[in-house]
Amino acid sequence: MDNRHYFVAFLAVLGMLAFFALITMPFWIPVLLFNSPFLLVVFLLAKYTRFGGILEKWYLTVYDWLVYQSETPRRLLWQGFYEFMSWYNQDTDWVTMNYGYALLTDDGHMIDKLLTEEQDKHECFSLQLYYFITGTNKAFKSLEGKTLVEIGSGRGGGISFLTRVFKPEKAIGIDFSMNQVEFCKARHSSVNQLEFHQGDAESFTTIESIGENSVDAIINVESSHCYGNIDNFFKQVNNALKKDGVFCYTDFRGAEDMDELKAKVEEYFVVEKSIDITRNVCYALKLDTQRRLAVIEEKCPKIFVPLINKFSGVTGSRVYEELNEGQTLYHAWLLKPKGRNANEEVKE
Repeated sequence: MDNRHYFVAFLAVLGMLAFFALITMPFWIPVLLFNSPFLLVVFLLAKYTRFGGILEKWYLTVYDWLVYQSETPRRLLWQGFYEFMSWYNQDTDWVTMNYGYALLTDDGHMIDKLLTEEQDKHECFSLQLYYFITGTNKAFKSLEGKTLVEIGSGRGGGISFLTRVFKPEKAIGIDFSMNQVEFCKARHSSVNQLEFHQGDAESFTTIESIGENSVDAIINVESSHCYGNIDNFFKQVNNALKKDGVFCYTDFRGAEDMDELKAKVEEYFVVEKSIDITRNVCYALKLDTQRRLAVIEEKCPKIFVPLINKFSGVTGSRVYEELNEGQTLYHAWLLKPKGRNANEEVKE
């Protein structure tokens, strides 16, 4: 992607933040008006002068810090992004948001017989990621009479699919975007044992239907990179799980940050399985690129298309290239709660 496209994406992010600022915090209006000439000058310098390369490096540094490394700014940015996308797009034929998982075969498919709804078939690779971390790992031998919780449930397609396949007594999707929660309540209302709540991943045990030692299985799919404090999240998961509960967890990190995440996981949980699935995720993105491009073009605001393409992981995007080259790694874990006896201590 050249400088021009990077800065279109950059201005799109600022535009999105400005939108939420204007409708929620009126005192931002003079701040935005005051800074708009500066933003215009930066864009023109990037597009038409030799300073574009320098500004690109600056942009990428700021972007990576905001989106993946900061605490409060990162949480607010992702919350604003998902609130906007759910508010803007209420289409019921888009229910998953992860990068997917594919077998390393010609078509990459693995769960065709489980795809009972037409929309399942369109988003099969994203649903395969859910099934890989649960069904193929035999994490859920049986959920009959048990409770399943997804933290970061997004548009609800993943937990809806697992609920229909494993049939728990109760399934709960939790997301910090109220717009997404309202969408899910309407879209997945036919799944009787499934409910959705607005909540923060770092304090979700405050939700009335979830308490300490109350949950049999928790899943978290490609969501934790949005959290400001991963320690708080892991503590919450450990507290919520029953002694024999399971935590199915998967996400990506830069190669230089993955070791740190693995260490955090081992600090808070007993590791049953730990699997690098980078190749499978990258292959799923390759097989799914044309569908993703069509969905983005049809359902996203035109000004945000370059930005969404970047996040969506289509071939040629920065996300795809970094996964393909091993600069970004994608990992999956099957975990058990820690700190339930004298020999297992969890960091406080």
